[in-house]
Amino acid sequence: QPLGEAFLEMMRQDQTPLSISAPTSLAVMQMKSRTSSSNTLRFSEALLVEHFMHCRDLYAPKTYDDVCDTLDLPRLDTAEIVRATEEHPIVAHTYQHASDLGVASYPTIIVWDDDSKRVGTISSIYNPEDFVSQFRQLIGT
Repeated sequence: QPLGEAFLEMMRQDQTPLSISAPTSLAVMQMKSRTSSSNTLRFSEALLVEHFMHCRDLYAPKTYDDVCDTLDLPRLDTAEIVRATEEHPIVAHTYQHASDLGVASYPTIIVWDDDSKRVGTISSIYNPEDFVSQFRQLIGT
């Protein structure tokens, strides 16, 4: 199956929720409060792979439990996660923070230099060659 096809098929279904960001945002923030940054990054990456490559439902508690168990990370409050909307205080805060950083669409990559200075953003580029080109322009190579 081509890369991302499972996700596109899921998005074509009538019962697909309009927003899939709120539960994941809350899950990542819960994980951040329970473990290290490197574990939070591992968790975030695994969620992306499970969702986009394996079409796992981000509104299903089992998705989060399975990722936590596979990575040997602490389990999260999945009941709260799957009920999360954009109005949840933690989710609203993360959305505002992203907006303050210039995120206006998904995907948006924020590029930082080695001194933690923001270099720029790359928004909504799905073609790898175009992404690499814009990234190289930002970093000056």
